[in-house]
Amino acid sequence: MVLPDFELETIIKHIHQHGFESLDPSAQDEANRVLQDHVARESFEEIAAEPRYWKQSGDRLLAAANLVRATHLTNWGLSIEDILHGTFDAAAARTRHDMHIVYLFLAGLSVENYAKGAIMRATAKDHVQDGKIMGLKSHDCLALAKQTKMAITMSEEVTLKCLSAHIEWRGRYPTRNKYNGNGSGNGSGSRIPEDYVNVDEIVKKLLAILGR
Repeated sequence: MVLPDFELETIIKHIHQHGFESLDPSAQDEANRVLQDHVARESFEEIAAEPRYWKQSGDRLLAAANLVRATHLTNWGLSIEDILHGTFDAAAARTRHDMHIVYLFLAGLSVENYAKGAIMRATAKDHVQDGKIMGLKSHDCLALAKQTKMAITMSEEVTLKCLSAHIEWRGRYPTRNKYNGNGSGNGSGSRIPEDYVNVDEIVKKLLAILGR
């Protein structure tokens, strides 16, 4: 049988009356897509409205970020021995640089998830609707952090912009494809070790909100 349209109500009514197998094979894939999309939207609304799921996601990402940091990013710059004995390792330095980018990417995603969880704790009903996050479809860590009403220092603002740049492109692609105008476009605000200290403090503040 062929459906008159692929509206959810039409598909469900047909299945109840005739069964899924009665559909024309050419229509089964599209009908299944519509049904799976409906299930995904319902599940999303239920999960996205719960701050604890955002925290769990943030925890996983932060654990990965901290593993990178502990493994590759404990020593920066030239030591006295490097200078005296000329033992600078360019390959190791490049690896540290690359892992620094990966760390900021993962740390940024964790901050994004923590911030969205903190926002949901206060106003979930205003942001989850029809299977979508309304008003929170953003990787702008600074804007999200401000929505939580947490206190943010000027130094932390620079770090949050840097995290956004790494989420949006620097941690994923070889170059950016647009300029967003919010100061995070080139990721040039990356600082060592200030960013590491600031990430720890930002996370601490967001977890305090999530734990209320």
